[in-house]
Amino acid sequence: SLTVPIVVPAVLGDYKSLHFEREEATVTTEEVEKEIETQRNRQAEWTGVERPAAMGDRVTVDLKLTSGDQTISDLKDNPFELADDRTGIFTGMDEQVVGMQAGEQKTFSTTIPETYTNEKLRGQQADFDITVHKVEEKHVPELDDAFAEKMSEGQYTSMEDLRKALSDSILENKKRTNRDALREQVVNAVIEQSQITLHPALIDEEAEEMLHQMSHMLEEQGLSMDQYLRMTRKSREDYLADVR
Repeated sequence: SLTVPIVVPAVLGDYKSLHFEREEATVTTEEVEKEIETQRNRQAEWTGVERPAAMGDRVTVDLKLTSGDQTISDLKDNPFELADDRTGIFTGMDEQVVGMQAGEQKTFSTTIPETYTNEKLRGQQADFDITVHKVEEKHVPELDDAFAEKMSEGQYTSMEDLRKALSDSILENKKRTNRDALREQVVNAVIEQSQITLHPALIDEEAEEMLHQMSHMLEEQGLSMDQYLRMTRKSREDYLADVR
């Protein structure tokens, strides 16, 4: 007497009645110019200056950030490109650094944003201790034929040809994105109206595969699965149950 799992085929709905519109891809001049500006900034050169820091400069600093008795960050010789739209834990730092010169030290406080990932620190006072070691200003290349040739590694010799190539590349990427989005939309719609029965044997097989992958990842870090399970106070079956 044998008991074997029977995998029930999926029963498709009336998928032929489904209708979808393909989104047409277009490229604007603004998108091309934005890409050129991105590439231009990547080729920017930084030179040291002996003047107070301004927005857009790059500063190299020692930075210690604390909140109460907790040290959040302690950075040495860390470069920051000063910007007025910084988000995250360092919100409010840039405008305080503007005006500082190499060799100067400053302490100040800000408020940690309510959007910060650590809920316990949201809205708390953040205390900065900053020492500036270097101030550098950005020099971007001119948008000329030499820039086009350098950016394309000699493939294009004029800005006109470069803009056309970038436009074609952006268009192709948009078409690919639209195709992928349409394919996902179609598949999800078909799944939604289909009858699909997942046999427990399929879930068990996938859970075992995930455990196998986890074991390999742990081995790369010098841990065995048994050591990991002891650290998490779980048995092998507990882990598989969570994965299921």
